[in-house]
Amino acid sequence: MDNAIETPELYMDDIGADMETIEMYTGDDAMGATVTSGDATDVAIVSGITLIWTVFMFSLFVVMIVAMWKIFTKAGEAGWKSLIPLYREWVMLEIAGKPGWWLIWFFIPIVNLFVVIIMYHALSKAFGKGMGYTLGLIFLSPVFFVMLAFGDATYTKPRENTGSLTDMSQ
Repeated sequence: MDNAIETPELYMDDIGADMETIEMYTGDDAMGATVTSGDATDVAIVSGITLIWTVFMFSLFVVMIVAMWKIFTKAGEAGWKSLIPLYREWVMLEIAGKPGWWLIWFFIPIVNLFVVIIMYHALSKAFGKGMGYTLGLIFLSPVFFVMLAFGDATYTKPRENTGSLTDMSQ
């Protein structure tokens, strides 16, 4: 019993002298695929846009690293702590006056959004800013983190709290 599947030979046909159109056939049946020089232009455009986007995102990443480093040093923490994921959030919670164990809330969907908002508000207050600045941190994080890092805001240690739910509003 021979279960081998016959595969048709693939070959290229109708290659024009100017190489603008290549029609591919399998055997006698046309696949219907036609590649034209316009497709190369589209690929170049998409590649260019992708490259620009990648450079932009990398630049934003670098700006955020520098801003976080500066914010940590303003708060009296070592700047290198801002480079380590999860530990950075732990220290950020402590800078904001919230207990580090709140990091657990970051792993619960939806709840983590509220915890980040609370942390950003406490961070704003710790640097002498108000609710408007909190909204800026939420919606335009890169801009407001840079302003916090390189602006005239000074860190005032928030009061210690126990991490209970009643401390969330403070």
